[in-house]
Parts: sequence; structure tokens; C-alpha cells
Amino acid sequence: MNSWLDTRRLRGPGATPGPYRAARHVAMTREALFLVRLYYAASLVLAFLLVEDVWASTLSDPAIDPRWPVFWLQPELMRAASVGLMIATMGSAVLAALQFQRRWVRGVFALLLLQTTALQFSFGYTNHFFHIWLWLGISFVFLPSADHQAIIASRQLRYQTLRVFAWATMLILLFYTLSGIAKTAGAIPLDGDSLSSLAPTGLAHHVVARMLVTQEVTVMGQLLAEVPQLGWPAFLAVIYIELFAIVALFRPVLLPLFGTFLMLFHMGIWMFMGIGFWFQPMQVLMLLVWSPFRPARWSLTEALHALPLVGASLHWYGNRQSTTLRAAWIQHELPVLLLIALLSFVALLPYVLERLS
Repeated sequence: MNSWLDTRRLRGPGATPGPYRAARHVAMTREALFLVRLYYAASLVLAFLLVEDVWASTLSDPAIDPRWPVFWLQPELMRAASVGLMIATMGSAVLAALQFQRRWVRGVFALLLLQTTALQFSFGYTNHFFHIWLWLGISFVFLPSADHQAIIASRQLRYQTLRVFAWATMLILLFYTLSGIAKTAGAIPLDGDSLSSLAPTGLAHHVVARMLVTQEVTVMGQLLAEVPQLGWPAFLAVIYIELFAIVALFRPVLLPLFGTFLMLFHMGIWMFMGIGFWFQPMQVLMLLVWSPFRPARWSLTEALHALPLVGASLHWYGNRQSTTLRAAWIQHELPVLLLIALLSFVALLPYVLERLS
């Protein structure tokens, strides 16, 4: 197929899909099922933290503006309804941890997690702490409703399991790419007072602004304020990894590498800004670093050759006699740039139209 829509063009230099091997297929399915079990076990802790936060908001802030998933919530019955919803969410988390093989159990947990998350954001503020976890729960509803042995024994159920896990992986990579698109768009100042996100002091400016709002000073944040250029290389690396995260869906050798960098990124947010994204590293660990789609034998050299905008040049350097740099770029990197351009257009179009109106 010569079409630019052919996803084989996104696989990168030297990537050749191997033949179907039943043993490898079974191993991948077992790993995916283990990670699903881990997700629901961790959801017990997450549900407790979510319920605790919602209860604190319910007690401290009587004003509520219900989000659409909790449209049924009446302000005069807010506390009673909140208590009932929180008890149901904790109960569904316990049930999901014990009986996650059943689709209806996973569906009930996802529905109640959506309701409780919506209730959390009905008090005048919104964050994205639980968003990816919620979308993973919704995705896992579509896993087969069968015990593990039945899934392992059936090729059809194995394929269904891995397709759902691939979908969940695509979602988390897409979210990071959208975040990278937003950071890249921030490189273009829209007014004279704004600072480009790519400026050497861009990260320091953002961290200092955050500390002024929260009145919380971290040791690393104070260091960055004194030496603003210190965080510039790391911030550029974060933008690169996030922007091209979706490419790892087509180049699985990148999953552990990108996942490791994203875990360090979330830890860095805590060290520099004091924001504890505790579940984000676990999400990245499960979906990327421990991904069942990663190569059985991972190689750093292969991962470097698969890096977007870098791999084609490395591939050309090692094969200068048989190809040209221009041909390597057209074959392997141009499709990547077209994909990112398409996603950027879709993501930024509403914002651009709003600015123009």
C-alpha cells in the first residue's frame, strides 16, 4: 500500500513485524491480564483518596454546581446523596478488585468512578488527576467477560483482550501527545507580555508563578528560580517525549523508553512544584514500561533508532551506501510529522476559532 494512511510507514527504520507465534501471544495476554488485575487492586487506594477528597469538599463548601454526569444531584440533598455515592464507589472498587473478570462489575465501577469524579469537580475547580485512570476503567469494560484460563485458551478472546489493551495504550499516549501539542503551541506568544514555553527561562517562569500562587516553596523550585536555565534541557526533552508519544503506539520499542522518561517527568513535577501526581507514574509503568507490546528483548540501540526525527538519521548513517538521508526522512519521518500535524490541527482548531471570533 502506497497511501500515506498506511500505518506501516510509522513503524520506523528497521522495523519488521515478526510472524504470529502462539507462545508469545499467550505470554502477552497473560501480562495484559496481570496488569488489569493490578489496575483494579490499585483502584482500591485511588477510590479511597477520591472519596476522601470529595467528602472534604462536601463538608467545607456548601455551594455546588453539578457537572453533567451528576445532573441528578439536588443541592438540598447533596450530603446524603454524596455519602451514598461514595459508599457505592468504595463498594464497587472492592468488588472490582475481587471479581474484575466480570464485565458488569467493571462497568459498575467505571460508572461510579465517573460519577464520583464529576462530583469532585462540582465545587468550582477542575484538575486531571483521575482522568486517565477513569478512561482506563472505561476501556477495560470492553475486556472479555470470562476467567483467565478461558481467555488464555481461546485465540479469539486473546485477540479481544490485546485489542482492548492496545486501545487503552493509545488513549494514554494520545493524552500525552495532546499535552505536548499544548506546550508546543505555548512557544508562540500571543501577546507582548507572554513568555514562550521554549524560552531558556520558560520552565523557571512557570514554576515561580506556581509557587507565588500556592505560597509553597520547594527546594528544587528555589534552585530553578536562582538558576533559571537549569531546567531548560529537561523541559525541551519533556516537550519532545510528550509531543511524539503517540508514535510509540506504532514503534513499541519506544514504550519502555518513553514510559521511563514520563515517570521521571511526573516525579520532577513533585520535586519542582510540589504537585503530587502519585497515580500517573503507576499508569505509565503499567501501560508503557511494562506494556505487553514491548519487545521480548528490548535494546536501547533499537529504541534510539526508532526515535522520531532522530531514528531516520541514525538509520541513514549506518546505511549510507544503500540509502540517502532525504529518502530515509521521507520514508520514516514525514508520516510522523503528518500525524502530529493532523492531531495538532484537530486539537487547536477550537482554540484558534475562539481567538478569531
